[in-house]
Amino acid sequence: MYSEKINLENGSIIYAAYSALTVEQGQIGSTAVAVAIPFNTDESGVIFECSSLNEQNDLETVLRQMCEEAMGNRNKSIANIKSISNIVTGEQDHFLSAISAVVLW
Repeated sequence: MYSEKINLENGSIIYAAYSALTVEQGQIGSTAVAVAIPFNTDESGVIFECSSLNEQNDLETVLRQMCEEAMGNRNKSIANIKSISNIVTGEQDHFLSAISAVVLW
């Protein structure tokens, strides 16, 4: 079941599906994750993640389309698709990292 807020005890293990990327000077990178939440909460949904170096593709849109296709292939109705993405640009003498994640609970 999808929940906006999760109550965790201190020291709890948290499982996550994630995409991460580090860029150097002059590079551009993107990370994204998307999760399709089924209409029937007794069923499982799907999660997709990806990263791309030196591209400014709209990865979030691509992953949302992948969620729709995967759920359609499984004959499951979608209640909602949640997604997030990051774009990072390497600056002089710096390394930058990005991460996008879906916490599984």
